Amino acid sequence: MKRIYVAILLCLFATADMLQANVFEMAYMGQTLPDSATVTVPALQDAFGFGEMWCETNASGAGQGLVLNALADNINGGIATLIIEYNYLSPTRLEWCMGGQCSLFSEETTMTKQFSFTNGVANVLFTAANCQTEGRLLATLSATVSGETHMIKILFTNENNTDLHAIEGQSPSSGDWFSLDGRRFSKPSHGLFIKDGRIVFVK
Repeated sequence: MKRIYVAILLCLFATADMLQANVFEMAYMGQTLPDSATVTVPALQDAFGFGEMWCETNASGAGQGLVLNALADNINGGIATLIIEYNYLSPTRLEWCMGGQCSLFSEETTMTKQFSFTNGVANVLFTAANCQTEGRLLATLSATVSGETHMIKILFTNENNTDLHAIEGQSPSSGDWFSLDGRRFSKPSHGLFIKDGRIVFVK
């Protein structure tokens, strides 16, 4: 009887381990991303010398940027959703490619598509081309594969002022407002300002 109980317990532990095993992961530049992590991508000047600024999650090449890695066998694909939280870059083109399936954002702020893994990898190519202004674009990417869901945030930034990151780290209770170039305001006027680590549009 003891052997039967031991065998049952071993089966239960094995089943629990299987249930806890991850089906897939999100990774950036070879590093696994925890849920709710933010991938920050600074704007780069285009390679053709026209002076255009652009952001891209896989600028370093396929498989080197933002990817989804299948961690279990017989995983074919899933469903992903990309939501634009805010966009202050004014790019001439926003494009999202998921596992090779590409779409252009026009007036949409939310897009959902099915994707497939190729050799256990699904590349996430998100591009903001020819950014017209300094600022930021924040997007949330969530993916569901075989009932398992992971979510990260993608932050594109075209800002030259490095003090902005320090500003965001200040205590939310300070009540101060900051312009995008780092100047402090007690009462802002019309425009974009930073308060409590968030970019706010004041009418």
